Amino acid sequence: MPPIGYPPPRRRRRWPWWVAGAITAVITVVVITLVVVGGNDSTTTSNSAAPSSTRAPASSSSRPAPPTPSPSASPAAPALDIAALPSLLASADQVGNVLHDVQMRPREVATSLASDVSIDPAKCASAVAPALASTYTGSGYTGVAVQGLMEASPGRHKVIQAVAAFSDEAAAQQFYTQQLSAWRGCRLTGVTVSFTNGQPDDHATITIISETDGIASTVLLPAGASEHQGSECERAMGVRRNVVVDVRACGQNTITTGASLARVINDNITRHS
Repeated sequence: MPPIGYPPPRRRRRWPWWVAGAITAVITVVVITLVVVGGNDSTTTSNSAAPSSTRAPASSSSRPAPPTPSPSASPAAPALDIAALPSLLASADQVGNVLHDVQMRPREVATSLASDVSIDPAKCASAVAPALASTYTGSGYTGVAVQGLMEASPGRHKVIQAVAAFSDEAAAQQFYTQQLSAWRGCRLTGVTVSFTNGQPDDHATITIISETDGIASTVLLPAGASEHQGSECERAMGVRRNVVVDVRACGQNTITTGASLARVINDNITRHS
């Protein structure tokens, strides 16, 4: 019996069995339809979301600029043959101009290295004199041209200029670097130069070593009872193409003339075709 105040419950209506079966069938069809349609919608959405295989070409403004080609390195100048070496030396007029209008008398050009002097300590020989056999032996040089020049009127100006060829520029540069290192190891060193012809020994002091624009230089000041008191010598060495420039200028006020002469010869090498 229902509680007091509530209406009596309605009697459930019983449906015939065939109605219940029909309803069940309808529900099944609806569910299947929803599943099929839902699956189709999912596929369609997926296809529409996928990027098209055919894309519009990118605008020219969005394309990256082509890389700027880097400038190609200038080809190395060809190596000079040893036959050209004498023509690379400075003329007597060029040497005289470097010495501030001093008239110089040139000697014959030699094609061999000097072996008639010895220098103590031997490790400093290259810093004292150019074109020494002891300096170039075993270096790989292929030829040399050496010339001495003296002041025409009585004076103290003396110049030795030399050019030595190597197989290529790299070999010449390597030799130059080795000599510069040796020079630096002889800074503030006293040296004695002995001659095989009976000439009195010469004494000097190697002073500072410097390198400017690819030209190494050092000044030698006379020491002791040297006959060159009151003058000095400047040694200089440079390299251009496959040629080493090796010079020494001695006399009054010649502290910068060795390096200046090396530049003149460098320019001669540059102009040589």
